[in-house]
Amino acid sequence: MKALLLKDWYILRKQLWVWFVLLFIWSVVPTLYLNLMAVVYGAMIPYSVMAYDQRSRWDSFARMLPYSDRTVVLSRYALGWLCIAAGGAVMLTLQSVLSLFFPRFDCPLWLPLTALCVGLVLLDINMPVMDGFEVLKAMNANHTIEDIPVIMISSEDSDATIRRSYELGASDYVNRPFDAHIVYRRVTNTIKLYAKQRRLVQMVSEQIRARENNTDMLVGVLSHIVEFRNGESGAHVRHIRIITELLLRRLLEISSRYSITAEQQDMIPLASALHDIGKIGVDEKILNKPGRLTPEEFEVMKTHSMLGAQMLHDLDNFAEQPLLQTAYEIARWHHERWDGRGYPDGLKGDEIPISAQLVSLADVYDALTSERCYKKAFSHEKAVQMILNGECGAFNPLLLQCLTDIQADLKEELQQHN
Repeated sequence: MKALLLKDWYILRKQLWVWFVLLFIWSVVPTLYLNLMAVVYGAMIPYSVMAYDQRSRWDSFARMLPYSDRTVVLSRYALGWLCIAAGGAVMLTLQSVLSLFFPRFDCPLWLPLTALCVGLVLLDINMPVMDGFEVLKAMNANHTIEDIPVIMISSEDSDATIRRSYELGASDYVNRPFDAHIVYRRVTNTIKLYAKQRRLVQMVSEQIRARENNTDMLVGVLSHIVEFRNGESGAHVRHIRIITELLLRRLLEISSRYSITAEQQDMIPLASALHDIGKIGVDEKILNKPGRLTPEEFEVMKTHSMLGAQMLHDLDNFAEQPLLQTAYEIARWHHERWDGRGYPDGLKGDEIPISAQLVSLADVYDALTSERCYKKAFSHEKAVQMILNGECGAFNPLLLQCLTDIQADLKEELQQHN
């Protein structure tokens, strides 16, 4: 019985292989040559040029390269193309099989895979199923066009066609018939231009990253000074930032109510470290009093929000620095409440900037779960329950939903940092 089942398995496996080979020949071979030509000629051109043309062979274009140049380029990119080949084979098979049932899939699916290795695309306009314009639209949709220049090569010479090519992101346009040497020079110049642009972008990115790291460090030092004077540990600042990040991330996942840019997503958690900077101007005896504050002392304590906002506003470059402006919002309004019963301005609802709302909730949660000179720490569960029950003031219902959603991750994240 076992031998019979094994024999049936061998027969079935053989039949599966036969069907797979037939499907491969039927579906892949018609497009395999076209894509293989693109890869081969792409590897032979310096910095790798990917030629995607379903009608023409760029024989004259490839033959004009000296043998020594081809050898150097092939040696330089051999390992990269070998790595691409494995994934490319899968992508080609997927492309061809899908194109049998969905004609719109007859497009260069391998293009995102090779985006880091392709230096340039030579693209025709008149092609079956997808024309050159549709390929450009696809490259715009997956943002490939931002990293890979495209040169259109076509016999279409109308102003409208050329204008549309440039509008869709083409870097250059070459009319047929063309001189191979001129095309070669234009391709080389375009690749060099993009290479210089990439180096410049990388250099600027590194400089911005270095400035951000310095800013982050200085903000951290300043906030730790405030916490030290307040008799609290530096963990409070780290906790506020972590909680704010988690709340903000969840808010963006469940709602598009607030227009928060990518820059603000980074600035709000960073600026949260300065939410209590105004406590520098409050008497230490009040800051570190072990018992309950008197009404007079509490009024003095409440002035820290306006003191901090004034400190930030008086800085010379306040008007030009979004980070300072965000820190101002947080410092001034992080004690406001959704129902208008907060301070210093009694703002209500979305009159309170979302940055201040986020930090307000984070500050209350960390105050409840941390031990202070005047109280013991509550458990995570008890703190969340108190906030949801309104025992610490009213908060944005959307942010309360965020807190409920992230409470498991929040507890784990803070335990790791502690």
